[in-house]
Formats: sequence, structure tokens, C-alpha cells
Amino acid sequence: MVFEINKRKIPVINNLSFFLPEKGMYFIEGKSGSGKSTLLNLIEGLLKPTKGYIKINNKRIDTLNEEEKTSFYKNDIGILFQSFNLFNDLTLKENLNITSLIKEDIDENLVKRYLFKFRLNDKLNQKVYTLSGGEKQRLGLIRSLINKPKIILADEPTGALDEDSSITLIEELKKISENSLVLVVTHNHDLVTKYADGLILFLDKGYELINVLKDNPNESLNIIKNKKKRKERIKFYLPLLIRNLFKNIKRNIFMSLSIVFSIVITIFSFSFYININNFTSSLIYSFPSYNVYEVYRSFSSSINDSSLSIEKKEKIDNIELMNFLKENNFNNYIIKDNFDYFFKGNTITIDGNTYENISFEPSFELNDNEVIVNKAFVSSYIKDFKEGITLNFKSENEYSAYSKIIKDEINETFKFDINFKIKSINDEFNFLSTPKVYYSYSFFENYLSLSVAYNFSSLENNTKTYLDLLKTSKNNDPITSYSSYVYIDEKDFDKFNNFIKNEKNIGDYRFYNDALTIVSSFEDIINTLFIALIIFIIIISLTSIFIIFLLTFYSYLSSKKERAILFLLGSNKKSIDLIYVLEPTLIYLISFIFGLVVFNIIKNPILNKINNLLTINLSINPSLIYILVIFLIYFLIVLFSSLIPLIVSKNIDIAKELKEE
Repeated sequence: MVFEINKRKIPVINNLSFFLPEKGMYFIEGKSGSGKSTLLNLIEGLLKPTKGYIKINNKRIDTLNEEEKTSFYKNDIGILFQSFNLFNDLTLKENLNITSLIKEDIDENLVKRYLFKFRLNDKLNQKVYTLSGGEKQRLGLIRSLINKPKIILADEPTGALDEDSSITLIEELKKISENSLVLVVTHNHDLVTKYADGLILFLDKGYELINVLKDNPNESLNIIKNKKKRKERIKFYLPLLIRNLFKNIKRNIFMSLSIVFSIVITIFSFSFYININNFTSSLIYSFPSYNVYEVYRSFSSSINDSSLSIEKKEKIDNIELMNFLKENNFNNYIIKDNFDYFFKGNTITIDGNTYENISFEPSFELNDNEVIVNKAFVSSYIKDFKEGITLNFKSENEYSAYSKIIKDEINETFKFDINFKIKSINDEFNFLSTPKVYYSYSFFENYLSLSVAYNFSSLENNTKTYLDLLKTSKNNDPITSYSSYVYIDEKDFDKFNNFIKNEKNIGDYRFYNDALTIVSSFEDIINTLFIALIIFIIIISLTSIFIIFLLTFYSYLSSKKERAILFLLGSNKKSIDLIYVLEPTLIYLISFIFGLVVFNIIKNPILNKINNLLTINLSINPSLIYILVIFLIYFLIVLFSSLIPLIVSKNIDIAKELKEE
């Protein structure tokens, strides 16, 4: 065996060849640094010889694959360490339980006899770190003998013991050697003299074999017998998992808080988005004029030396508009004139208080001189609302038109003074809402048909009403407000709304609906907010992955010695790794439940603030399926984050981690 240190090759064991029988007590003796422990590590399979080989049962130890090596440690050998290599922060009983779980073929009565023999039966629930050195070594011996292996390997087993404890230990090993092979590394020649059946002595210049076979007299002479190969199962080491949870309590709390924060934000964000989408889909119907569109032809002209442009509007001829709607398979509609011109420069008086330029919108559901006002109107202009309050409407507008009779302009002053009764308050969506009055279109149309334009009537010697002037005016005349109203029947509303959203369908026609504009603006804000939340969720999820990865990786790296012990006890890698996957998984399960509790605690206070801010009345109740989907997504994130360190970590150097101090 040659070690390379600073590019220098240093031989430690050279040209050593021997055979050992199936039973007996054999010692490896020599000075410190002579290679005793190295030889034992070679026999244990922890080191690979740079030259030559070691066989057990005619099978080379250095060529065993991972599964074969696990079986070798589990079934064939028991190892007794000078520095014990126990799980110090577990109890004596938990140490033995873990070993029993790994070894499987356990003689429980034998274990009980050993506990009584070594006076450890009354210390089963005592933490190992509270035991004396002799008690720890006796526990180590019980652990190595727990499944009656055919080979016992002991490296300086008496080095940390007093004389009485040393004698007790060696005599027990001697008794065991009657049926098994016991190989002991020591520097105590008295033990060799008294107990050895054979000796491998490391000298300054070579080796001496005393009562050790130099040649194999019979190929059938095997140290161990072949055992039926079993499929390795994954074991669950509950004591180690619980110990890790409390041992890493600060890190685990930090990990848990990260997960809880992610869970709460995710559930709230998606629940809010899903519920508010369902909520906004019905908001449009809260407006009395939700299916009334202002329609006009739009012309854009650019301003010289500027990137700005001006939009010009023109009323579309009714027949042209009718044909357009029919061509696109819309039959349930009404085309009406726009009366906005007559509402310009208005004043209203309520309870003796006068206000100017209030927004009026038509309603095709109202009759007579009744009007409906929205909440913004009431909060701005009416202190104590009661049904039937009178609203006095006044408007005065100048109108000029060219007359062919006199070949000159004719001026007409429109004056209106109408009393409306406020029927009710409309419970419409109040986001970005301005004070509005919804009037009866049929009432005002009738009012215009009875209101005479005296200047035009006297000039043409024929009664002309304001409605007549509106209907006979040109499409670019201001009295038309450059537009018309299209009332879409509610059964065609969704279809029509989707149609006009595609501007390719409508050419230079423009359809404007104030209710849709408000709702669409709100949806845009919500979608923008949701995108921001998605980005935030991705960031906190990546942060959680990074935190879980770092904490798992740190836990994995800091447990090298513990994993080395489990490996030499015969545990397979999957069982060892399971501890470090289950720890964050269990934390996740606890955190998810806690996250649901936190979500339900903070849900209503936050939702109330959002409802007050957006003037809505939204509730959030995520479904079970939705909760399960989020649970599964974050479970996969945690699992992935936990597995990365196990995948990228290199195999530990067991010999180095368990090097005797």
C-alpha cells in the first residue's frame, strides 16, 4: 500500500501476504504509524490497495460494488472502534435500535444478555454522551456483535479504557473468537501474549507472522460462508430524524418561515386572482348602460413635425351602421341618436344646491322623468338620500346651422329646464367612478320631439323640433355629438363585446362603452398586479429552493461522520439519504399546515383593506383541489431542493471520517 503525499510516494505496507482461518483471535501489533490501522482499513474495504488484493470467501473486497459492499458491512463483519463512533446525542436504546433496524437478523435475547453482562441494562434511556468511556466501549461491542457476525474487527479497542474494563472487553472478544474470527489492532504486547492465537507484527523493516498461515492450505478454507442474497430495502431511522429536527432547530425554523411565507403569498395571490376574475366577469352588468355603445367613425391626422396625432369623430349614417351590424350577424340591436349635445354645460339643483357639468348617460330601461344616480353622485351631492328627491336639470347651448333659404347662418339657443325624480341609487362598480345620472332615453326623446326650435320654424314656416334638427343634421354637425348609440340586446352582449375587441373587425369604426372601459381598466390593473405577484412568487420560490438547498447541503456535509457510521453498520445509501430528504419534507408538511392557518388568520383583514381600496366586495375561499395543487407544487420544490445536495455531493471518505484520534 502506497500513499502519495505532496507528490511523494510513501510505502506503508509492502509485500505482506497471509491467510486467516474462520475463527480465532488474531492481533496486529506494531508501533504508531507502522501501518496497523491501514491494514485494518484495507481488510474493512475502506481503502483500496495500490497493489495486490484482499479476498474474503474468495471474493476481492476492493472490487465490491456499492450494493455488495453494503451487504458485506451489514451481514459479514462487526467493527469495534477505539473512539466508539456512536450517536452521542441519542440514547443507548436508540443506538441499538438503529443498528437492529440495519442488521435485521438480530438475536434479541443475546442483546439482553449482553446488556446485563456489561451492566448497561439500566441505562437504556440515557444519552450516550453521558456514559463513561468504558460504558461507551461496551455499547460499541454490543453493537458490533448484535447480529453475530463471523468477523470482528477491532482497532485499539482498549485504548480509551482502564485496566479492568480492558480485561473485560478482551476476555469477551476471546470468548467470541471460539466461533468467529476476531482481528484486533493493538500496541499492548501483554494482551498479545495472553490472548493471541496468531500475530501479524509490524517491524521496522518488514513483518513477522506468528501462527498465521503464509500459504492457503485449502481453497475451501473460507472465513465466511455465502449467504442468500437479499434485496436491500430502504430503512427509516426515526430517532435520527427527530434528533436532526431539534439539533437543527434554528435552521429548520428559518426554513419553515420561508416556506410558510411562500405558501401564504401563493394561496392568497392565486385565490384572489381566480375569485376576482369571476367577480369582474359580472361587474359590467351592474351598470344600467352596460349594453349601450357610443359608435362613431374615427379619423386620425398627424400634427406637423410631431409624433402626436389628432382623432376626429364623425357620425356614421344609420343605414350604413345597420348594414355593418347585419353583415356581422348581429340582429338584436337598436340604433339611436346621441343626445349628449343637449346635456353640455348643464347645471343641476338639488335641495337648493346647484352643481355644474354633471355626467348624464342614457338608460333604455327607465320610463318617464325618473332618473337613477350612482353612489359617487350621492356621496358628492346628496347628504340624506330619499327616493323621490327632485333633481332640476338646466341646459343652455347655442347652435348654428346654414340655411339655404337665407343663405346664411341661423342661430338657435336651446334652453332646457326639466325636473327629474331620483328613483334609486344604482349599486354599480365604484372603481374610478364619477358622479353619474342615468336618464330615460325614451322620455328625453319625447321631450325633444315636443320642444320647438323657434328660429328654424319661423324661417322655414314649418314647425321644427329639436329632434327634427338632430335627425336632419349632417354627420359632422356638432348637434349629433358626432356619434350614435347602439343598444345591444343582452343575449348578444358577450358576442358583440368580443367582436369589437378585435379592431381588425371594425375598421375605422369605434365603439365606446363607459362601463366596459371602467371594468377593462380594472382588469388591466388586476392582471398587472397578478403578473407582479407571479414574479414575486417565482422569486420567493427560488429563494426557498436556495434556502432549502443550502440548509440541506450544510446538514448533509456536517453529518459525514454520522453517515460513515451508518455505512459501516451496513446501511445502504438510499436509507442514509432518506434521513436528509425526510427532514425538509417533514418541515414542509408542518409548514404547509401552519401556512394554511396563517392564511385563514390574515385573509380577512387583508381582503377588507383591498375591498376598501378597490371599492369592491370580494371574498376568497380557495377550493380543496386548488389547495392540493399548490401543496403538490411546493412539495416537488422541496423534494427537488433536498435531492440536489445528495446528487451533487461526492462520496465521503469513510476511512478519513472515522480515523481514530
